[in-house]
Amino acid sequence: MLSSSIKTSTLTAALTLACVVSAAPVVKKPWNVLLLSVDDLRPELSCTDTPGVRRPSSGMHTPNICKLANSSLVLARSQVSQSTCAPSRTAMVTGRHPGTTRVWDLYNYWRNVSGDFTTIPQLFKQRGYYSVGMGKLYHPGDASGSGGNYPCPSCKGSDDGDYSWSAPYFHGQDPFDYDMSASSYAVPKNLTDTQPLCDTQVMENALSTLSNLSTGVLGGGKPFFLSVGFHKPHMPWVFPAEFLDFYPEEDIHLPLNPYAPVGMPEVAWQMYGETMAFADIAALNLTSAINTTMPDAKTREMRRAYYASTTYADYNVGRVMAHLEEVGLADSTIVAFWGDHGYQLGEHGQWDKHTNFDIATHAPVMIKVPGLTDGGVVTRQVTEAVDIMPTLAELALGEKIPGCPRDSSNVTLCTEGLSLAPLIQQPEKPVKQAALSVYPREDYYPLPGVSYSPSGCLYQACVMGYSILTYLAGHEVRYTEWVGFGGPGNGWRPMWNVSHGTELYNHTSDAEENWNVFEDADEEVLVELKAILHNKVAR
Repeated sequence: MLSSSIKTSTLTAALTLACVVSAAPVVKKPWNVLLLSVDDLRPELSCTDTPGVRRPSSGMHTPNICKLANSSLVLARSQVSQSTCAPSRTAMVTGRHPGTTRVWDLYNYWRNVSGDFTTIPQLFKQRGYYSVGMGKLYHPGDASGSGGNYPCPSCKGSDDGDYSWSAPYFHGQDPFDYDMSASSYAVPKNLTDTQPLCDTQVMENALSTLSNLSTGVLGGGKPFFLSVGFHKPHMPWVFPAEFLDFYPEEDIHLPLNPYAPVGMPEVAWQMYGETMAFADIAALNLTSAINTTMPDAKTREMRRAYYASTTYADYNVGRVMAHLEEVGLADSTIVAFWGDHGYQLGEHGQWDKHTNFDIATHAPVMIKVPGLTDGGVVTRQVTEAVDIMPTLAELALGEKIPGCPRDSSNVTLCTEGLSLAPLIQQPEKPVKQAALSVYPREDYYPLPGVSYSPSGCLYQACVMGYSILTYLAGHEVRYTEWVGFGGPGNGWRPMWNVSHGTELYNHTSDAEENWNVFEDADEEVLVELKAILHNKVAR
């Protein structure tokens, strides 16, 4: 437990940041860039150690992603800005947190609600690159500027229109009509070459695009930025039947911690409505109340389907990486791989994402730079997905993206992240003090007697969870404050004096976040954590 044994003096020493040291010069210029995205990807890959997470006895089968990891800078503790698709993806591509983009949902497009912010593919396009994308990078529909309705059955959307891309965007189309009234997963047994799944179409389009880029048919010999985004393992879990063979039913375990953390404030819980919307889950008549979850048999069935869907994603990633080698582009291409957030499969009794627990905010990130990361580099330093933009700019373009001012609404190009290039040479040296994640609670109501702005709050809720991952004298900790949120009536600022609950988890002794030790923590430590969090949000 965090107690008086952790003092402010040792905390300050532990968190003192050294000067940033630049990575060694990159020898090949100009670099091509391949960005691989995987939706809802948990971090327990077969090649990674995820303390406290129970996997199938054979490990989650991800040989291709692990092969990439073995020649990459692996950011083992990378955190997303919010554990929901559109906010997380918007934050990553713009290099700015949701408090700046004002995207906390699946509907708002940052160019409409916050500012004309430059994105990663847009930056490379502006620097003379041929920028081409396929699959899921931006969240489709309203959140990327289509003006249409969500959900969009065909998975189509503007994907930031002409800002980001040099060529028409490729989406693919599932041959089966699975919607929210269908089962949570399906295993088509009779797929043909003329009826492939959407992610298979995306993979095949990536192969043909790489072939055409290598010969100059596309891009005219320019360096390229290629974004390939896979939808799985996002629900519904639809995958070719053979991927179940990696996961015998007897090997599927129940989660180690099926109960809510001791001392968890009620506001930290979410009702997992995304999962509950599927017909087979709705038929169970679950309450989704705290300390309730799926029946054991259904839990195993769901976990098996998720694992198989992840291995299907790994297969597609492997095909793209192998073809990069086959067409002779591997040595001239920086590869960035990321997951948009984690995923809960019954841990704490929770399902899908939508929390500030580490299993939802932690997602895999790795960056491969030929000649610099060939032997593999792993760092456990605190990093964030908003760091991807400045990192790629430095490594591929040799360009330092300026930091954003406090109000960057009129600044088209800046970042709230930091370049992680120094970690390639010095993976043990901290580059930042804390990683920030947030989550709004639209289904949680204001405290009695508290007055809020009549102009309304986000989702009519007025509650936001602000969470940091940081280190205290050798202890990795998560600290979260659930506070009033003023919405547009309060300048979109937190109301720190209106508390709905506070959480503190010591990952060093409690990797699963089963014990909220806030009430037992030393006051000096809490003062320091509060200062770190508030400064991070205010930046």
